[in-house]
Amino acid sequence: MDMQAGGRLTDGQQLRQSIHDILLTPLGSRVMRRQYGSALFALLDKPNNPAIELQLISAACIALYQWEPRLTPTQITVSAAGESGRRLIVTGQQKEAMTVFTTEVPLS
Repeated sequence: MDMQAGGRLTDGQQLRQSIHDILLTPLGSRVMRRQYGSALFALLDKPNNPAIELQLISAACIALYQWEPRLTPTQITVSAAGESGRRLIVTGQQKEAMTVFTTEVPLS
């Protein structure tokens, strides 16, 4: 079910929504699931350099492996900061459909 509109979602749309929810939920913010989410929020205000980009990728990868069993991440990259800000580009294997799946997650 769509979080914002309440409508029905396809499998790909539901997976995309789940990835966004996992990555954009700060660790410790869910009352009954303190471990749910990712460490991305702790890194967002850090300077944009290769070390921070590696930490962003690592935090996303750990969270997705832990919380999204339908996806095997194969590549996570950070787009350059532009007018729309930095974005994580997540590519992986959708396990049930055995297809390549890609989504972008805004970090601003």
